Amino acid sequence: MTFLLCCQPFLTGAKYPVNAEQLMRSRFSAYSESHAQYIFDTYTQESQQTNSVSDIEEWAKENIWLRLTVHQHNPVAQPAQVEFSAFYLHQERVYEMRECSNFIKENEQWRYHDGEIIKHEQIATIKRNDPCPCLSGKKYKKCCAR
Repeated sequence: MTFLLCCQPFLTGAKYPVNAEQLMRSRFSAYSESHAQYIFDTYTQESQQTNSVSDIEEWAKENIWLRLTVHQHNPVAQPAQVEFSAFYLHQERVYEMRECSNFIKENEQWRYHDGEIIKHEQIATIKRNDPCPCLSGKKYKKCCAR
């Protein structure tokens, strides 16, 4: 499914995620698009106290967000949980951050509350002529290195 049909309507406010997994996917897209205000707005009110839009924007912009893999979605848990891996590129290195996140409904909207990082490690170093880690099929120098 393309960004325009899947997550962009959430980022623009035209639609709202109907479950924790949709919210997780839309938050990843927001990092990819450096849409820091959306990320901030989708934290619980409690979690907003320890985050700022400027810090979120800085983190989003200093990385190239490559892909998201959702490993598990437990919508009946209290709070609802999504276990995922986010892959990103930072200074020619690919990282995987695997997390089990907790989501709750607040004012009838799904919100990210917190998460437990299961692993966060460098998984590759990319050279100019290597295949791009975003899986585009192009060489890194012709894709994400630009």
